[in-house]
Amino acid sequence: MNEPIVDTQAQAQSYLDKAETYKKLGLKAQVRYELGQARSVDPYVVQEDRYKTLLEEAAAEEKKFEALKTPLRIGAGMVFLNAVLGAFFLVLILIFGGGTDLGSGDFIAPIVSVIIGVNLWNIKLDLRKMALVWHD
Repeated sequence: MNEPIVDTQAQAQSYLDKAETYKKLGLKAQVRYELGQARSVDPYVVQEDRYKTLLEEAAAEEKKFEALKTPLRIGAGMVFLNAVLGAFFLVLILIFGGGTDLGSGDFIAPIVSVIIGVNLWNIKLDLRKMALVWHD
């Protein structure tokens, strides 16, 4: 009679193991999914310390993500402004005949700035470092 209980507990532990693995990989949505699966298989898993820790860390990551939303969007606006001004001055230089002194980087910079700005606006956190390196 204890076999079904053990099976559900083992399944829940398996889901918790998967959640820990996904946490190490940085897959937050998958961690929440696995925690939900563990909870649906064995409702008593919510009393375990490991489950509570994973759930609290997922909530903390979500708060951190939300806290970064506004600063990243402000940074994206600054990068977009930089791209617009760069493109505007590039056009002015080309109109007034000073295009012979321009290098390829002068044409590529506004495009790269727009790409970085879009990724910052969409909150792709791995591109924050690239944005800082590009504009230093």
